[in-house]
Amino acid sequence: MDEQGTLSQEEEEEEEEQADGKSGRKLATKRLRLTRKNLARFDKMGNDHLDSTDSADVDRDMSLGSTKTLSASSSAFFLQARKNGVHIDGESPAPANHGARRKRAARSRGTPSPTASEHGRFVKKIRKAGNEATVTVQFCQDVLKSASSEDYAASFNRAFTGLPQNLGFNDGLSAPQPDFVAGTVMESYLPFAVDEYLSGAVLYKEDPYSVTLAHLAGEWKGPNIDLDKATRQGGYDGAALVYARHQALSYLGKPDPPSHAEVTTFTANGKALEFYSHYRAQTEDGAGALDYHQHREASYDLREFDQYKAGRRHFRNVQDDAEDESRALRDQLKEHWRQQQQRLRRRLVGRRGGNGWPAQQGDEAGW
Repeated sequence: MDEQGTLSQEEEEEEEEQADGKSGRKLATKRLRLTRKNLARFDKMGNDHLDSTDSADVDRDMSLGSTKTLSASSSAFFLQARKNGVHIDGESPAPANHGARRKRAARSRGTPSPTASEHGRFVKKIRKAGNEATVTVQFCQDVLKSASSEDYAASFNRAFTGLPQNLGFNDGLSAPQPDFVAGTVMESYLPFAVDEYLSGAVLYKEDPYSVTLAHLAGEWKGPNIDLDKATRQGGYDGAALVYARHQALSYLGKPDPPSHAEVTTFTANGKALEFYSHYRAQTEDGAGALDYHQHREASYDLREFDQYKAGRRHFRNVQDDAEDESRALRDQLKEHWRQQQQRLRRRLVGRRGGNGWPAQQGDEAGW
């Protein structure tokens, strides 16, 4: 306190912090300044109603205190996932927007199709592939569309360390670890702190370039291995992406309607390529909970030239759609957050009498 008995800014903010700590969510109303700290407090108060985990997701017969988890390679994985409300056999009903998705996937790209000789070279390379890694490399070279921007990235074979445990769909299960996932990077969301607001949106913990709010993931297998295991892994990957998308849309106040799919996964072994759509839908008992579903959308035999062309076109269209969805969702989140900050600033100004005031020494610049 200075000689005239008034509080310095530091003392004033300390008083506010103490009051905030004593009253839980209540802010001290005395002498509030228009600082980032106060805006953050009001923002937190305004979003307390948004629980990062739906009650439907956690209402499962699983002890949340358990630290033991099952990997996707475990024989018990399928059963535990099903108990968690995740359908990972690929046989769920088609999503409500199945027709629109198929139409988008089959649209012409306006670029040259691969030639018969290019297809022949791909088939020969896959025939000689001795393991999954080789299949992955050849597939990325010949089928995938390369990323073309700094704000959108792909990641390979990394566990989702940013995904919290015990969200319902992942109770008792190890973190998803798809062979491939693509989405916007976390840094591109700033100044919106997406990792603090949206559970499961940022896939890799403490990584500023983490893939965030991805809409596409995939699993590869070796050339002579069937895709059943990849399908189960993909079902779990897709559930994690659907969960994150739901958190984002709920924050915006406009969640997807039940059975609407925007998340896609694929499985491939060089010879076969399959696509799956993922969505949330009401449980069969009609109790109000939502399960996570995986629907086999299309299958291609890459050894056949016509199917190779169709599968490659499908894949690249899916890549474009997933990128568009991820970017659009990011931009909506940033704009929504910006509008919230403006409303909070107006509320803080109103507490000072509605006239505003010039920044004082020690106030954070820009407010």
